[in-house]
Amino acid sequence: MTLLPNLNQKITVRSYEAGDEAGVRDLFHRVFGKEKRKEIWEWEFFSAENGPSLLTVAADDDGHIVGFCGGVSLRFQYQERVLKVYQIVDLMVHPDCRCRGLLRDLMQYHFKSAPGADYGFMYGFPSPEAARLLKFHQLSEAASEITEWKMKLGWRKGLKLLWKQNASKGNTFVFTPLKKFDSEIDRFWESVKGDYPCGIIRDSQYLNWRYADAPGHPYDLFVARDSQTRSIQGLAVTEAVANSGRWEIILWELFVRPNDDACLRFMLDRLALRCWLRGKKALRFFQAPQKKPPIFMSLGFKKKAFEACRFLPLFYGPSVDRSFIKDRHYYSPGDMDLFFF
Repeated sequence: MTLLPNLNQKITVRSYEAGDEAGVRDLFHRVFGKEKRKEIWEWEFFSAENGPSLLTVAADDDGHIVGFCGGVSLRFQYQERVLKVYQIVDLMVHPDCRCRGLLRDLMQYHFKSAPGADYGFMYGFPSPEAARLLKFHQLSEAASEITEWKMKLGWRKGLKLLWKQNASKGNTFVFTPLKKFDSEIDRFWESVKGDYPCGIIRDSQYLNWRYADAPGHPYDLFVARDSQTRSIQGLAVTEAVANSGRWEIILWELFVRPNDDACLRFMLDRLALRCWLRGKKALRFFQAPQKKPPIFMSLGFKKKAFEACRFLPLFYGPSVDRSFIKDRHYYSPGDMDLFFF
């Protein structure tokens, strides 16, 4: 991006317009040090599956894009209603334009641009620094910590998992890989959505957009089926990533019926074994703070605070109960993964 010729010139905050893409992607490279590829840009913000995104830019008098706030549009189950929420991503300000309150102006304009009747709230997973800035500008409350769970997979652990699988006769569940999610997942969602009255609608439309069709991320998709009825009882999504030269598996999605610890244990055991058999050194999982942790500890996971980002709800619409969102909001590590695109 061309540096600003005059740092005293006027900066205008406005809605995204056709032709802004190149400037936003240049700014992304300038701020984050990596490219926002065109196919990711189009998938993330202009996918028909989730409706129009909410995009706000800041531009100087010469037309340079010096600030941006993206809002990915998602369908959200809120009690008995379906609302639209926006996940805030790519919030950024050019280094030469900081300390002017531009982040505050971007966010305030972004909120005022949200559609009315079916709008629920916005949320994001900002870095600790961004979370502090949002709180400083009185745009948000305190962000919630996220816990990282990690199971190291040495040969002893792997052999134990292998023995456990071979010793299990007549399993209640069957573990199955998938290429894409289909109507079976829709039926599973319909059967459990009453138990998840505050979260992204996890049907085939969302899950395929989020994982199967995501460019540049070779996710692996799995379901656990009842061994008798063959009906889906849970789903999982993983991705192999390199961490300091060692390949690990990140578990981005792990979704079962509430309190179905048997299915949860079965899926974690099978995922860990699959990870070990493919030579990966660890299985990692990120957890929302309100979820119960003991099952992970009993399976051999160790926990630590995840420092890269926090969960932060903000800009509630008039028809939602803030306390209900804080107490009941279900989100997965895969929701957070948009932060890393």
